[in-house]
Parts: sequence; structure tokens; C-alpha cells
Amino acid sequence: GRCMLLGAVLVMAGLLTGCISGNVANPRMGLSAHFAGVMGGIMMLALGAGWRHVQLGATAERWALGLLAFGNIANWATVLLAAIWGAGRTTMPLAAGEHAATAWQENLVGILLVALSLAMVAGIAIMAGWLVPRQFPGYYNVIFGAVIFLYGAYRFAIVFMQMQGENRGGL
Repeated sequence: GRCMLLGAVLVMAGLLTGCISGNVANPRMGLSAHFAGVMGGIMMLALGAGWRHVQLGATAERWALGLLAFGNIANWATVLLAAIWGAGRTTMPLAAGEHAATAWQENLVGILLVALSLAMVAGIAIMAGWLVPRQFPGYYNVIFGAVIFLYGAYRFAIVFMQMQGENRGGL
């Protein structure tokens, strides 16, 4: 329930971000925020659809869900802040381009990116059983692998499109 609700809210936030992405200090980063919200929401929807197959203890389940929720919300919010501030030159150079914000804004974006990345890795590790061992149903491994593969393909496509945009002088 909570994964699905959060997923739907993130998809909506990502879609609304797409509506304003051209009106921020760095439109390319605004587009990245749009994608971060939509894809984070889709990830949470996919996890929510399969969550009943995850057999974790109550504490591990709370941690996994909390870390994944924080990671996805923080990813969207951090990239949106970077778009509004024009930040990300050191941490997201493909999306930031020549934009740079004040030192404290760049540092905050960097700290948040590290924190959300660690949270996402830990949440996935708990859910996958790498930190909390348990048994998965056989078909769940296939579903989980497909979700991770598709997310990786999405990230590759985004970087590729950003590089193509830079080579043409814009996105």
C-alpha cells in the first residue's frame, strides 16, 4: 500500500516537474528532475506490486521501505533544487553543464546525492537479502532482476541523451 501510494505521488511530482522544467535556472537539470521523479515513482510502484512477496521481518521491512522512500524522494527533490539553483557542476556535470551555484548550494546538493545513494543501495540490499538473508520465491528473482535491468537501461539512456545534447550544443 505505502509503496504504491508513494510511487503514484512521485510519478505525479515528476510529471508536474516536467511542466516547469523549462522555467528553472538550468532547464536540462529540470528535465533530469522530471525523469528522477517519474522513474523513482515507477520504481516504487514496481516494488509495491511485488512487496507481498518480500519476506522480511517487521524491522527490516520498515528500514527497507524507509530507505527506498527517502532515496527516491530525496533524489527528485535534490535534482529539482539543483535545477532551481543552477547547481550540480561538480556532482552532475552532464546535466549541470556550465551552470554553477553558490558553494553552500553545491555542497548541499553533493551531500544529499551521497546520502540518497547510500540509502538506495542499503534499501535494495535489505530487500534483496544481502543484508538480511532470507528466501525469495524463484519468480521474484526474475522480476527483481528485470526492474534493476530496466532502471540501469534508463540511466544509460539518460546519460546518452545528455551527451548527445552536449555534442549538438543543447538538449
